[in-house]
Amino acid sequence: MLHEEWPCLLGRWDSLQALVKGLERPYLSRVGGYDVSALYPDPAVAIRIATEYELPEVLPIPVYDLLRVTEMGMPLPAPEAYREAKLSALTADDFHKLTRGRAELRVHVLDVLDSYTCVPPSCGVCFEPPDEDVNPDAPEDTACQKAFREWFGEAAKRGLCAPDPIAWFLSASSQCEFLSACPGCKEWARKNFQSIREDLWSRLPVLVW
Repeated sequence: MLHEEWPCLLGRWDSLQALVKGLERPYLSRVGGYDVSALYPDPAVAIRIATEYELPEVLPIPVYDLLRVTEMGMPLPAPEAYREAKLSALTADDFHKLTRGRAELRVHVLDVLDSYTCVPPSCGVCFEPPDEDVNPDAPEDTACQKAFREWFGEAAKRGLCAPDPIAWFLSASSQCEFLSACPGCKEWARKNFQSIREDLWSRLPVLVW
C-alpha cells in the first residue's frame, strides 16, 4: 500500500498527482471550504511508517511531499486549496532532518535556476555569438538568453518554484512557449526541463533526508 501511495518512479508520481489534482475542485464543491487533505495520503504518517519499517526507497517521497505541504501552508489573502499533515507523528529528529532537507533542496534548485542564465544555442541566430571585435556595441546576451535569464531570475527572486520544484519545472515546459525566445531554444528548454526533473527526483534521497 505504501509503495502505491508513494511511488518511486517519477512518471507514476506525475500520474497520481494529476489524478488527485483533478478531484480537488469537485471535492471542494461538495464539502465546501478549501481543505483537500482528505484526498491525499498523509506524508507525516508515511514518514513515520517508512522509518520504523526501514523502507529507504519510499522515505524520500513523503518527505518531499511534506516539504510541499508545510511550504505552502494556508494561502492568504486569496485562499485556494490547501493541505495539512499530522505533524504530531514526527519526532524531533524528523523535524531536524526536514529543516535541513528544505535548505538543501532550495540551494540545489537555486543552483539549477542560476545555470539557466545562459541557454545553449539551438538556432542560427543564437548560434553565432556577438563578435565584439567587429561590433563592440553587441549585446552580452542573445534575445533568447536574455529571456531565460529574466524568467529564471524572477522565479528565483520570488521563490516561485520553492513549494514544489518538480511540478514547477513540469509547468515551465508549457510556460516557456510565451517567452520571447526562438523556437529552437524553447524546444531545447522543454527537453531539458524534463531532464532537470528526473535529476532532481533521483537526488531526493540525498537532498531532503
